[in-house]
Amino acid sequence: APAPRERRRGGGAGACTTTKKDAASPAPRLAPGTLVPATVVATHALHVDLVLGPDAPAPGARARLHVTEAEGGTLVSVGTATDVVILGPMATPAGRAHGVWEVTTRAGPVQAARDAGGVGPGDALKAGRPPTPADLTPGTAVVGFVQSATPDAAWVALSPTVRARLHVLDEADSPEEVASFPARHPVGARVSATVARVDGARGDVDLSTRVVLGAAPPPPPSATPTPTKGRKRSRSTKIDPALPLGTPVLGIVRSIGGGGVRVQVGRHSYGRAALTDLADGWVANALAGLAPGVGVMAVPVGAAPAAGADAPLSLRASDGGWTPGGAKEREDTPAAAAAVAAAVAALGPAGPP
Repeated sequence: APAPRERRRGGGAGACTTTKKDAASPAPRLAPGTLVPATVVATHALHVDLVLGPDAPAPGARARLHVTEAEGGTLVSVGTATDVVILGPMATPAGRAHGVWEVTTRAGPVQAARDAGGVGPGDALKAGRPPTPADLTPGTAVVGFVQSATPDAAWVALSPTVRARLHVLDEADSPEEVASFPARHPVGARVSATVARVDGARGDVDLSTRVVLGAAPPPPPSATPTPTKGRKRSRSTKIDPALPLGTPVLGIVRSIGGGGVRVQVGRHSYGRAALTDLADGWVANALAGLAPGVGVMAVPVGAAPAAGADAPLSLRASDGGWTPGGAKEREDTPAAAAAVAAAVAALGPAGPP
């Protein structure tokens, strides 16, 4: 047979040459569940890079340990030797092989592999695993780690491939909490929250730290995957987080009509204050100072009458509410006005997207 054709890189007598046969040689395959020794060679905010040890089936191969796959959510330092379990090849968003192995140090898979003499059963990899997109439904409790944060939202990694958004209005109640939101969510911080909305078509997941009453409901019929040009996509499904009854929350006026003032109190949550719940007594104009985009302190006074409906709110000062037009009703109006205005400004001119 003819010799493989050489490919030359560089020039001169010391140039490096490889053959097409060498270049096409695949990396050794590692079965999911395989226990291998590895050493940490680099650390990052949410993962560490490792190199498989000399006794591994693929010595010198690279691997990644994501914080959501680390036992206890703890990443070890450079130079640490540890046993890891192979999950599979790490893939790009397009699905192509990355040449790096995804690994875990979760206690379940590691112990199962040791008990089995090196390669644990496939079911052991599912024990305590981070959620996949198919696992996420509105009402699901999750734990993740902050990947990045802005004044109005934090992106939270729920697994090596799934991230979700925690909007400030779904976590903060007061203007002061809005102002301190980025500082309270540094990169790497652990976040416990509830899935509030899943948009299967766009792949968006929204979280809330507000209490969600009851168990997670089954997806409504509208969430059933429907074929679209040969592909199946899930529509948006959501659950309305329970607002803290009697506790003032920051909100943004979105519309005003005969039915009252509609106020946004979360990224996808709204409430409505009746015209009779804007002031404690007679006023010449109950809507003074109110307009779309204006910040208010609204007080939830009851649950929404139906899923997706607006929750009843009060803007009365006696209930703890505040509006720009209620200047005569509270002594702390100048300070409250400044705090609310600053919080709304931090969200941008249009508020939550």
